[in-house]
Amino acid sequence: MASITSGPVATRVLHCNLNTTDVEAAMRFYVEGLGLTERMRSVSEAGSSVGLGMDGPTKSIAAFGYDYRGGRVAPAVELVQWRQPATRGETYATPSEIGMQALGFAVASVDEARAACLAVGGTEVGARLSSTDPTVAVEAVLRDVDGVAVELVGDAEAPAGRLRAVRLSVADLGATTEWYRAIGFRLAGGPVAGRFESDDLAWNGDVTVQRLVPAAMENVELHLTEWEGVEPSGRAHELANTRGLFRMALGVDDVRAACEAATPPIVPGEPEYIPLPGTPLGGLWVAFMRDADGVMIEFVERPMDAPK
Repeated sequence: MASITSGPVATRVLHCNLNTTDVEAAMRFYVEGLGLTERMRSVSEAGSSVGLGMDGPTKSIAAFGYDYRGGRVAPAVELVQWRQPATRGETYATPSEIGMQALGFAVASVDEARAACLAVGGTEVGARLSSTDPTVAVEAVLRDVDGVAVELVGDAEAPAGRLRAVRLSVADLGATTEWYRAIGFRLAGGPVAGRFESDDLAWNGDVTVQRLVPAAMENVELHLTEWEGVEPSGRAHELANTRGLFRMALGVDDVRAACEAATPPIVPGEPEYIPLPGTPLGGLWVAFMRDADGVMIEFVERPMDAPK
């Protein structure tokens, strides 16, 4: 099936937001455990987070870690420590809960990456995902210092960890697939079957996975995952300061044009300017919305030829 391009077009994934209770410990996990590099940081003392559903001025620290491909290609892991209001709650307890569940990394050695992650606060899950399609298989699953699932696969060509996939557990694979196709994502093959296996019963089960890639730059894949025999419960986390993975930022050439081109089920909020004090960018025009499962999606105005 061809990509749907009559509506807004998300050219690439810019970053995945992960809310943390300790930005220093979280960044240490991704830098020392997986080889990312912190490239910028922003401290907001009186920010506006109305678009995220938070009233009043907010205070936060945001640190951006990139893999070896750099800021023009690699999506960042955006670690946010909320201070007012504070980061609260817990990340998803089980992998079948609806929401943005995991970050997947390709590493030169799974055993070495596992050891490095455990040495800086990670914990072992002991899960793996097997499939006849090697593009969706996962060799090991850990949790980071905030409890977020981190999936590892071996790649002898990777000089350090490379963010390769974002896993979203979905209630209706067809509906969520079409939501992302409506903003320009393309199918990377058809849906494939797999099985998670672990000593932890919560990580045992059959799944169907649909891979999607952004319209212009295949810098990361979305792995939309439907669990078989599990009744979908609820929606993705509602509050923007909930601990764990919460929001995904997608680049668009013109945020106003993207919002004007959107039709239901794509329902963006009003475009707004978000300052990023302390960064070379200064600030960005963005618009927020929810995907078919309630995951917060952010259109960010970053033309493909924009400077770093």
